[in-house]
Amino acid sequence: KDISDLSNPPTCPRGKVLCSIRSRVLRGCDYIFDSRSRITTDARPMKVDYKIVESVVANCGGDREWYREYMVGNYPRVAGDHAMIRSHVAREAGILDIGAVPPLLAALLANDGYRNIHVVDPHARSFEAFFRREKIGYTSVDVLADLPDELRGRFGLVCLNEVIEHLGGNLL
Repeated sequence: KDISDLSNPPTCPRGKVLCSIRSRVLRGCDYIFDSRSRITTDARPMKVDYKIVESVVANCGGDREWYREYMVGNYPRVAGDHAMIRSHVAREAGILDIGAVPPLLAALLANDGYRNIHVVDPHARSFEAFFRREKIGYTSVDVLADLPDELRGRFGLVCLNEVIEHLGGNLL
């Protein structure tokens, strides 16, 4: 389903589990965005901004080469997500990016002037130097098990890019 028109956000397209996450974790959020639910027919080649990719992996505490290859391979999809957010979400809006490692979307948003970004991922500490340099908030936690109370209800946009496949259980 194409959700590029954020004035009419989708209802829980992935079933009961996502609805449960929304009611428990995302209360007060205006939009939920899962990039796998967006279909695009735009087949134009996308130029990778290697400067941004390198700024993310420069002081990474994990496997830099793997993260670099992952970000380059997923750059067109994430850049498309960034373009959609940029066209619909004000720069001062609060953005929670769940499952954001490696934090390419956060890097693109920060580079574009967004300053109220918070990343939640079990492996967020691997990018601590990047988050501090870019003044991006981060929490290393499994969001389904434990989301700190101070993050609840603060964000106008919650991104769930490549998260749904990590949820346990039968989603149907």
